Amino acid sequence: MNTFPETMTKIEKLDFLISREGNLTSAVLQKMVKEIFTIDIFAGADHVEQKEALDKRLEQLEDTKDGEEVRKLINELLRINLDGVASLERARISLFSKGQWISKNDTDLFVIFTGENDVDVEINTSPYFVEKENSKTPPVTLVKPLSELGYVLNSEKNKLVYHEPNGKPVTDSFKGQTISSVVQVIQQEYSHY
Repeated sequence: MNTFPETMTKIEKLDFLISREGNLTSAVLQKMVKEIFTIDIFAGADHVEQKEALDKRLEQLEDTKDGEEVRKLINELLRINLDGVASLERARISLFSKGQWISKNDTDLFVIFTGENDVDVEINTSPYFVEKENSKTPPVTLVKPLSELGYVLNSEKNKLVYHEPNGKPVTDSFKGQTISSVVQVIQQEYSHY
């Protein structure tokens, strides 16, 4: 287990470890990400094919172990955006994806669940939101911008639901728009919690 100064972000910690690693492989990278982000980059994936593809691309980087470049590879090959994950720390949004909690805190206000292969997305209010607002229903101020992105309110289950019509994973841009909309509502309506 590595020890880092408290002031270092998760991205800075990962980049530091990557820059110091002499032989960066998928297994070493998996351990680094697990230690810092507490997520398994190969959860829900075809481990053998994904590891081989990542190892091949890491070999191509040779001695220039750039954290940003490695994070781009992880996003490209495994569809895990570590920069996006790191930004959720302060956003008060929990994220469940690829069969595991990617980000989760007791005082988060909303929860985003992505289905298998990131084709389906659900957004719920968190237990903390329900406790503070005495309501399980997503607020109108959240429903409006997300419905513009294609989300539909399932009022029976008190959640917003999106299904990618082409059956492909939602894009990073769509994920960014979704998170941005949720963050904006949190900042404007719920920053007092």
